[in-house]
Amino acid sequence: MKAFRLACAVAFVLALVSCSFQTGWIMLGKWQKVDGKETVEFTRDGTVILASGPTQIKTNFRMKDPKTLDILLASLGSVTLQVAVDKDILTLTDAKGHALKYKKVVEPPAAQKKAEPPKKPEPEKKAEPAKKQEMAKK
Repeated sequence: MKAFRLACAVAFVLALVSCSFQTGWIMLGKWQKVDGKETVEFTRDGTVILASGPTQIKTNFRMKDPKTLDILLASLGSVTLQVAVDKDILTLTDAKGHALKYKKVVEPPAAQKKAEPPKKPEPEKKAEPAKKQEMAKK
């Protein structure tokens, strides 16, 4: 079952890549399963990261054509998935017709993350009169 989930996640990533031929980098980033917590993340270098709870799998993907994704699973071979992207929904469908839907995870850019205001410099403390006199003698 884990292998199937992983294959679906990889397929999802590949689907996003296939859409990139038409709409740029839409497949890049993180996607979360619509009816679950599993995520798939596609990176610019052709890596896909599949995560389910504490388990995380990092592998590669390639696009056969704009609508077909191959997720490479090392000793398990590869999984071929049909990919469709509609706005922020990614659908990965296997050869048996089982479809998995993912929603784009929107993460704020670093510039928009809440930052602490800059700290004000502390005013210099005035030297005590005795210390001032000692400093004047020197």
